[in-house]
Amino acid sequence: QKNLEAGQKNLEAGQKNLEAGQKTTNERLDKVEQDNQHLYQMIEQQEKRIINQVNAIIETAVVPKIQLIAEQHSEIIEKLSVSKEVDSLKGRVSTLEGTVKTHTAQITELKKAQ
Repeated sequence: QKNLEAGQKNLEAGQKNLEAGQKTTNERLDKVEQDNQHLYQMIEQQEKRIINQVNAIIETAVVPKIQLIAEQHSEIIEKLSVSKEVDSLKGRVSTLEGTVKTHTAQITELKKAQ
């Protein structure tokens, strides 16, 4: 009977130890969950800051440069258009110069013939 009582006391003590261990484990698990939640919030805040910084960089650096490129592109297109017109006029002037030379030579010959 004494052995049974001693065994029962040992079981009760073991159960108390298990309950205390379970309580400690639960407390530690709660702490880990709180830490995880805090880390999640910190990551979320950092993500928002990074997105805001990237948006600011895009607005202040990238967009103006793209606009500048677009403006320069328009200027280049205009210059190319003018260049094509100049090339066309050069061809016409060259033709006219040739015609004038021919006519001048013909006029000179006609004057000599009179």
